[in-house]
Amino acid sequence: MVSSPAKRARQTAVKVCDSLEIRKHQIVWEPELYEATLDTLLGILGRCPPTAATVLLIGHNPGIEDLVRHLCGDDLEPTGDAKLLPTGALARLEMPEQWGQLERGCAQLVAITRPRAL
Repeated sequence: MVSSPAKRARQTAVKVCDSLEIRKHQIVWEPELYEATLDTLLGILGRCPPTAATVLLIGHNPGIEDLVRHLCGDDLEPTGDAKLLPTGALARLEMPEQWGQLERGCAQLVAITRPRAL
């Protein structure tokens, strides 16, 4: 789990740890996630260990939304307010094996869970 250290992101990361029974010391607090650009986010993911089977990235818009659009392509359904990922949304992607090679359209969108749907 890689998370922004900003207050709301930190709160989300801790709640996710509690729900998934992940040890909180396993969270990597990454200050670069706050107001991160697409290039910054790709760099952060590129630094994930090649052995990582699952990565949970907790960050902020518009960067996270830009990242999902880059990884999955632009053919994604926004909500009524034109946001693909409103606050608190979760996008689940199937990623390529090499974290350092995240070309446009390399991932497959599995699901987007938005808070209003819960």
